[in-house]
Amino acid sequence: GLNVERNILPSGVNTSFNDHAMFDYVVGIVVGDSGVILFTDRAGENEDIGFQIPDYNNFGEFVEYADDMLLAGFIATVKIVIFGILFGFVIGLLLAMLKTAPTSFKHLLERYSTTQIKGLGGICSVFSLWLIYSGLRRFPELQLNGIEYIFTPVGDPRGFAMFGLGIAIFVISIQFILADEKLTGPLFKVRPLNSLATVYTDFFRNTPLIVQFMFIHFGLRLGMRIQQVLEGTFGDPGIDGIDYFFYGDRTFLSAIFTLGLNSGAYQCETIRGAIAAIPSGQMEAGRSIGLTYMGTMRLVIIPQAIRICIPPIGNEMVNLVLNSSLAMVIGYSELSRQGRLMIATTFQIFSAWGLVMISYFVVTWTLALLLRRLEEKTKIPGLGISGGA
Repeated sequence: GLNVERNILPSGVNTSFNDHAMFDYVVGIVVGDSGVILFTDRAGENEDIGFQIPDYNNFGEFVEYADDMLLAGFIATVKIVIFGILFGFVIGLLLAMLKTAPTSFKHLLERYSTTQIKGLGGICSVFSLWLIYSGLRRFPELQLNGIEYIFTPVGDPRGFAMFGLGIAIFVISIQFILADEKLTGPLFKVRPLNSLATVYTDFFRNTPLIVQFMFIHFGLRLGMRIQQVLEGTFGDPGIDGIDYFFYGDRTFLSAIFTLGLNSGAYQCETIRGAIAAIPSGQMEAGRSIGLTYMGTMRLVIIPQAIRICIPPIGNEMVNLVLNSSLAMVIGYSELSRQGRLMIATTFQIFSAWGLVMISYFVVTWTLALLLRRLEEKTKIPGLGISGGA
C-alpha cells in the first residue's frame, strides 16, 4: 500500500530486494540487487498511505489501545454496582421486616366469624379447582404419550404452574372450611409474611447467580419487558443521553435486577440479625405509646438495626461488586467482558487481566473505605464489646 519512487537506479521487472530500513511506519529505504535503491514516502499526501501494525507486546501501545475499553467497562461496572446495591438494600430491608413480622393466619382471621372463614374457604376451593382443571387441560397439548416423557422440556409451563398453584390453594381452602372457633388448625399458626420472605431468600441463596442471570435475561426476558414499558412511557431512548443511560441497554436492566434480587436475599438475613439484636423492650415501648408494629419498626427499630449491620452489609456490597463480573454471560459490557474483548484482539492475556483486576480493586477498595468511614460515623455508643469506640 506504499507509494514507491526510484531515487538512484531504476529497478528491473525481476529485481530482488535484499534489505530495508524504516524511519517510521511509512517512510523508509529499500535496497535491492544491482544497486537498486527505492525510497518510500507519502507521495505528497497529507495522510499516511499504508497501514500500521501495532506491537501489543509493547505495554505502552497495549494501554493506548485498551484505555477506552477499560474506561467503558469501569463505568458500566460502577453503574450496575450502584443500582444493584440500592435495589438490593431496599429488598433486603423489606424482606427482613417481613421475616420478623409476628402476624400469623390466626391474627389475620380472628376478627372474622367462623361462618365467614368457612365461606372464604369455599370460594378458594372453587377457584383452586378451576386452576387445577385449567392446568390439566393444557397437559394434552404437550402430546406426552407416556410417563417417561413427563420431564421433556416442551410445551407451555403455565399448565404445570396453574396445576401446582391450584393444589396449594385447595389445601389451604380445606383448612378454612374445617376451621373451628379457636382457629387451632396447623395452618393458622403459619406466619404468611415470614413464609413468603423465606421462600424468596431460600430460592435466591440456593441457586447459582450465573443461572439467575441467564434465567432472568433469557428466560423471563425481564430487561426487554422493562425497556418496552419505559419506552412506552418516556419514548425512544435513542443512542445517547440520559434516557439511554437508564434504559437504552436491556442487558443493563437485567443485570441490576438480577444483582439486586440476589443481593437482597443475603442482605435480608444480615438486617434480620441486626433487628433481633435490638432489645425487645424497645418494641414493647413503641407499642405502648400507640405506635403500630410497622410504625415502631420504621421509627425505632430499623434506624438502630441499620447502624448495627453496616459492617456485614458492607461486606455483602463488596461481594456484589465482584459478582457483577458474571453479568458478562448476558452480554453486558462490564470490566470482565471488556477484558475478554481485549484479549481477543491483542492476545495479551497477562496485561489484560492484570488491568481488569486493578480496576476491580479500585472499585472495591474505594467502596470499603467509604463504608468504613460510614461505620465510624454511625456507631452506637455503648453497644458491643468495644463500647462503640
